[in-house]
Amino acid sequence: MIFLPLEIKSRELDSRVMLACSIAQNGGVVYLGREDIIDFLAVRTKGGIFYSKIAKTDLLKLLKKNNKKIVWLDEEAGILVSDKLFFEYRLTQTASNLIDILCFWTKQQRSYYLENFKSKNKKTLFTGSVRQDLLLNLKKERKSQKNYKQKKIVYTSNASLTLDEKYKLCSDLEKLYCAFENNISKIKIRKHPWESIEDWQKIIMEFQYLELELVDFGIVETMRTADIVIHNGSSVSIDAALTGLKSIKYIPIYIKSTHMTGGRDRGDKVCKIVTTFEELISVVSDAEKKLINIDQSKKLSELGFSMKADATGKITDAIMSLNSGDLCEISKLSFYRLIFISIFSSPINTIKLLIRNSMIAKYYYNWYEPISQCDVISVEDIQKSMALYSKKYSHNIKINKIARNLFCITNKLK
Repeated sequence: MIFLPLEIKSRELDSRVMLACSIAQNGGVVYLGREDIIDFLAVRTKGGIFYSKIAKTDLLKLLKKNNKKIVWLDEEAGILVSDKLFFEYRLTQTASNLIDILCFWTKQQRSYYLENFKSKNKKTLFTGSVRQDLLLNLKKERKSQKNYKQKKIVYTSNASLTLDEKYKLCSDLEKLYCAFENNISKIKIRKHPWESIEDWQKIIMEFQYLELELVDFGIVETMRTADIVIHNGSSVSIDAALTGLKSIKYIPIYIKSTHMTGGRDRGDKVCKIVTTFEELISVVSDAEKKLINIDQSKKLSELGFSMKADATGKITDAIMSLNSGDLCEISKLSFYRLIFISIFSSPINTIKLLIRNSMIAKYYYNWYEPISQCDVISVEDIQKSMALYSKKYSHNIKINKIARNLFCITNKLK
């Protein structure tokens, strides 16, 4: 059994589904679900393989007590921050010793690890990321698209902006639309998963030519539909470069937030940085005159990224190399038996888990956790993602819903 946790649906669902389908095609039995449920399930079952995104030492120790093999790949901060900062905050020496296979986005990351870590772990792989595969495949699709008259601009926010900064940004974006109204459609605003949608709605109501994405269909879908991406410091700069899009990092003087600094420098090498509205007008004017298919392969290669869409296969091979073939099927009955037992051993945490993944979850998050990533994953979400991005891997794939936000993905033939 392979456990695939999903932290933020809008950022990770498509890549997780693609990897799950690939593993299932190779005979693996995959349990895919919300991070809290998968963690709960993994630490209470024996054996199997856990695909870890965040190297939380306490969790890794619990997994090891239950004879789990662990494959790790940091899919978030790993693509932006400097290697020194990345390993300082995202992977400790203790955690690395608990991991069976370490996978890396870039060659430089792997080299830095081998040079600076005295780890017991001997298996390190430069794989790239499944998200990288999705975006490189999308780049091929975009090359065949026509150069439509109206360009689509998307502004993607990070979680650091104050309300005043958001308002001023929206004012600039409104003026940007007015400067090119015959050549661009309404500018879309894509909020960060941590941000309050209500805050953005209140601000955008005051602007005529801005449109808030009420439903976030994911970063890959954003890259599919955009021509120009504007942001204020984000991993979207790398995403845009992999897709062949024009990326503009807009940091006017009124933005005082420091979230996008502190070593986040790699994205700056593949995007245009502007600090004044006049510069923004000039860059967009240059970009909107031509189809936005920009080849940044050379710069990405210098940063250590592979330009081949083969990460899914490499990660699947790494996971399956640890697969002993042992199978412990988790049915609805056995899952709720685990829940029942856990109520007696850890009542508060188990009740929280049940509430977070129930119909009253939205009230729970309003009461206790204002910054929530409370997404509901459905069979329809998985099927839609498979149809869009995982056709190559999805032949004969079966999806079995075990509980709310928990699914088993297998190969029908195996």
